[in-house]
Amino acid sequence: MRKIDNYLFARTNGMEIRLIEMELSKNATRTLVIGKSSEEKDGKEKSILVKQIERTYIKDANGKIYYLGTKSTDMKAFEMAVKKNISIITQFSIGYAYRKGQIGRHIPCIFGKIDNGKKKQKIFVEAQDFEGNIITDIEGKKYFVDWLSMAKIQERKLREETLQMPLKLKANVAVFGGKAIKIDMIKLNDYLPILGIAGPFLIEE
Repeated sequence: MRKIDNYLFARTNGMEIRLIEMELSKNATRTLVIGKSSEEKDGKEKSILVKQIERTYIKDANGKIYYLGTKSTDMKAFEMAVKKNISIITQFSIGYAYRKGQIGRHIPCIFGKIDNGKKKQKIFVEAQDFEGNIITDIEGKKYFVDWLSMAKIQERKLREETLQMPLKLKANVAVFGGKAIKIDMIKLNDYLPILGIAGPFLIEE
């Protein structure tokens, strides 16, 4: 019996990828399930293009059946954010921002789409729950960051730069969804001018 654990559901159009709720994924085109398959002996994450989704199993394009085991913590956090009506940030880049007259005293900034909107927006980050993938902006509003959907050019840059980081700073870098990279923007704030490709932005008050 094939089984997939530590899984999440995602939707892709070939160029972009983002998390999606299981119920919505049943009607979505090009749905992926990413997780650890019992077929893979090396423990690496496997991406499965799904043809059919049922409550306890999925069927891939070749007709293979995989029974659903445990959800990943990232999928659970995403579902909790949706349940609490927390806005989801997708298709984003990380940068930095500063207040007028305070150049050099920057804060993290995310430039991306909110709740799959058409236009990208600037979100100035005041706090971050690194484990829970939640950020809080300067006005106190919370957002869930779908690290899976980070701009590819940004992700490549982050992977290259984090390889050169001192070991103590690498603790602020982690894997998201088995495939993507995520960073603690607050603790790596001083590195944002190097890591970021969005900004600098001016915080208008």
